[in-house]
Amino acid sequence: RFYKSMVEFYMRKQLYDGLISISDDEFHRLCDDILEHRNPEYANLDSRGMHLYKDKPVPGTPDSIKFLPDSSIYAFQYTTSDESGLKDKLLEDIEKVYKWEFGKDVRRVVLCCNSRLKDDVIRECKDKCSEYGWELDLLGIDSIIALILNSYDAKVKANKYFEFDVFSINLETDLKYFIKNEYPLLASLEIIENYHQKLLKFDIF
Repeated sequence: RFYKSMVEFYMRKQLYDGLISISDDEFHRLCDDILEHRNPEYANLDSRGMHLYKDKPVPGTPDSIKFLPDSSIYAFQYTTSDESGLKDKLLEDIEKVYKWEFGKDVRRVVLCCNSRLKDDVIRECKDKCSEYGWELDLLGIDSIIALILNSYDAKVKANKYFEFDVFSINLETDLKYFIKNEYPLLASLEIIENYHQKLLKFDIF
């Protein structure tokens, strides 16, 4: 049990270190890829905030958006600001959505950052969104780590963004999927073909 907890601590630290050093465009793509495993409504996001084929933001546009059947919009803003400037950056991101040409149709703002969230930051972001009549979904680095750890499919998608093997984070659970052949949504040939080698590396067989 002690060994298992130490391994988990080490892998969490690797994820933390990987997230705080991730580039802006990779963080954008990572969040777009994995957020549907927090909320199915966040699937198939429209990444309008990045120029096509360029790692360059489009001024005045949310990083990503999702059109809902009732014509309302979820606006997604991603920031890699450090903790010292995080509050100002998040409030600035909210203000950008308000000033956006389709801001009147926004129903929910989803803010993701690769820093830890303090209570005053959470409170002020909630107050600002409430002022504009919006719902708020706010994810700091701990929420993103938990999302990757607790969703097999999120791990599959996140693995390409890190230099270490994300699958080794929760080996016991993943081994259970392997033995029972009960892969969740991403039961792809890529996983099935590579998984035996991953387990061999950890002396499972």
